[in-house]
Amino acid sequence: SESRYERAYDEAYQKVVTEYTAQSRPIIPDTIEKEAYTMVREAQKVDLQQLLYHIWFAGMAAVAFVILFCNAHLALRLRRHRCEMEIPDSLLRVYITEAVPTPCIFGFFKPAIYLTPAAAKDPQVRAHVLEHELTHYRHLDHIWSVLRSVCLVLHWYNPLVWIAARVSRADAE
Repeated sequence: SESRYERAYDEAYQKVVTEYTAQSRPIIPDTIEKEAYTMVREAQKVDLQQLLYHIWFAGMAAVAFVILFCNAHLALRLRRHRCEMEIPDSLLRVYITEAVPTPCIFGFFKPAIYLTPAAAKDPQVRAHVLEHELTHYRHLDHIWSVLRSVCLVLHWYNPLVWIAARVSRADAE
């Protein structure tokens, strides 16, 4: 049985012979063989490029899905389990929730501060936590988080990008 490569070579050989005949060029076997071999090699190269592109795109889609799913899940949990807290002159809305283990800022277009019940109870702790989270807001950390995610989606295959994202997140703290 003929291999896939042999079939591709035979088809390329026949195509070159047909082109030479149509152009009334002399059919020299060595020349025909070289051109057919080059055609097959170029076709295989394109196939490899397409394969790598599809692998990259599939990885990108998978990472994007995981990031979006995790953020959507957290957003849903926060919306279901939050109670707004009145803080006069606050730049952002403040909520109390048990949906997160530690206080955080969450949201891109309308970021808000989420406090744990323990952090909200003590006025001194609450003041420090609010200032900490507002510092994140002033440093645009909620936007940097999205940019880190975009970098991870596009360069999911590169361990250095994952390390850089982790270091960037730690640096924000």
